[in-house]
Amino acid sequence: MSIKQKVSEVNQVFDQLGAEIAAFQSTSQLSCVAGCGKCCQKPDINASVLEFLPLAYALYQEGRADEVYDEMTQLGADDFCHFFRPVNKEANQGYCGSYQQRGLICRLFGFSARKDKNGLPTMITCKVIKEGQAEKYQETDRAIKSKELAIPNSAEFYMQLYSIDFALAQEQMPINEAIKRALEIVLTYYSYGGEEAV
Repeated sequence: MSIKQKVSEVNQVFDQLGAEIAAFQSTSQLSCVAGCGKCCQKPDINASVLEFLPLAYALYQEGRADEVYDEMTQLGADDFCHFFRPVNKEANQGYCGSYQQRGLICRLFGFSARKDKNGLPTMITCKVIKEGQAEKYQETDRAIKSKELAIPNSAEFYMQLYSIDFALAQEQMPINEAIKRALEIVLTYYSYGGEEAV
């Protein structure tokens, strides 16, 4: 499968997730705090290479892939995601510099669920939402556990990525490493005569 086809299939998964999250947010009335970047201010976020293939492909199309790759070779293990743009670190404010091409982990966090030790869905979200929207969060949590409210299942979306390219989807690594490896794949593919990136 070509890079372009893989990117298209990953984007279809992202579109499906986006629709499910929008429906969930509409019903639950839970949302991120505007301008909050607390979840991005962690150096230990892990991701797969495949979920950042659309970002790498977009950077290649823009003619920025080499430049960004060079920047990323300068990052250390304790650096936040290269695309996080802090506004005020003390106030946990910031934004994603590549929001449209953010990875699956970025899309899932806050508004998806995993199974707990009892097999019940439990929301994967942050302290800011749990405490700042406590009443809505508690009602939502109850509705999720009683299956009155549908919420995207994180494992199901990872399984969809596995079906596109298992090798690139299954290995988890620090987010900057995943982005860098995605860039390497795209740059290598097109330097050896892959189809035109249109």
